[in-house]
Amino acid sequence: MRGVHLFAGVLAAVLLADAGCSSARRDASGSTAAATATVAPRAHQRDVAAPANPDLGTVIERFYQQIEGEHWRFAYAMLSPRYRATLTPEEFQRRYDVLLSPDVTAQQLGGSTVVVRIDAKDRADRARAIHLEETVKLAWDGEQWTIDRIERRSVSAASTR
Repeated sequence: MRGVHLFAGVLAAVLLADAGCSSARRDASGSTAAATATVAPRAHQRDVAAPANPDLGTVIERFYQQIEGEHWRFAYAMLSPRYRATLTPEEFQRRYDVLLSPDVTAQQLGGSTVVVRIDAKDRADRARAIHLEETVKLAWDGEQWTIDRIERRSVSAASTR
């Protein structure tokens, strides 16, 4: 019987001591310092120079796939901070929301410029065809390519470009 009381007393002392140590290590969020140290994000070293001779086709393809799928948030997130400062998410969506089933072809001119041809139906009037050409300028942000500027012009149906 005395062994049970002794065991209970030792167990209580160990639990109290552990609780005291744990509470001393807790930070304001309630997690322990040891746990915080292991999951703290590491500072990511950004590459300074852009890749030489980049193939920007995959970036452009992903951007226009997001637009075609009406994933506006994701497409908008692909814009550079400088370009987003000139265009609200709503303005961006209105710019492309008129396009129904866009057919997109792209040609990289060299460096970080891509010319994109868009042929689509007008969402409001499906009998009306829309033919656009966008010159897309991309920028390297140290980690990835972002869309830094899009200049758009309407192209007539008779154009061979």
